[in-house]
Formats: sequence, structure tokens, C-alpha cells
Amino acid sequence: MTKPRSGIAEAENAEWLYEHREELETGEPVDIEVSPNLASVVSVRFKRGELSQIEAAATAAGMPFTTYIREAALAASGMTDINRVRRDAKKLHKITDDMLTALGEKAAA
Repeated sequence: MTKPRSGIAEAENAEWLYEHREELETGEPVDIEVSPNLASVVSVRFKRGELSQIEAAATAAGMPFTTYIREAALAASGMTDINRVRRDAKKLHKITDDMLTALGEKAAA
């Protein structure tokens, strides 16, 4: 079997490796663990006006644009209990207000 060469320029070695790719020793197979949480990337198309509205909604929600889209899709599919999320957000808002009040930093309403 042919082995890669050492001591030559990277570009030259890359070319040589490509030309001899079928002859190279590939080593021993290794066992791998595949995470059950692999993510998928998808493309979504929006019209110009839609995109700016979604970006504004994400900003108003204090969320990154992509997170907002993901959460909206999950909520629409029924995978997210949107009412539970709203309740949790209200609880978090109250906790934050209580903390700020305790610190004397509560802004005037």
C-alpha cells in the first residue's frame, strides 16, 4: 500500500494524496457513538415584508432570530406547550421584578 509523503509543500501533498486516494492505507475502523441530539439545518424562504416582521418579533421577544423561528415552528407543530411557556415567562418576569425591587433598582412603571 502507498503511504502519504512527508517533507513537501502542503498543496503538493494534497494533490499527491488526491491522485493516490485509492491506494492509501485507511487504518483500522473505529467504533463511534452518534449523539441522539444531532441537529438538522433547514432553509426557510420568506418574502421581504415577512422577514422584517419576524425579525422585529424576535427582537421584541428578546430572542435570536433563528431561535425565534425554531420556537415558533415547534409551537405551531404542537411540540411545544405554548401555554406552559407563557406561564413560565410570566413567572420569570415576576421573579425578575421582585429581585429588582429588593435591590432597589425597580424602574418606575
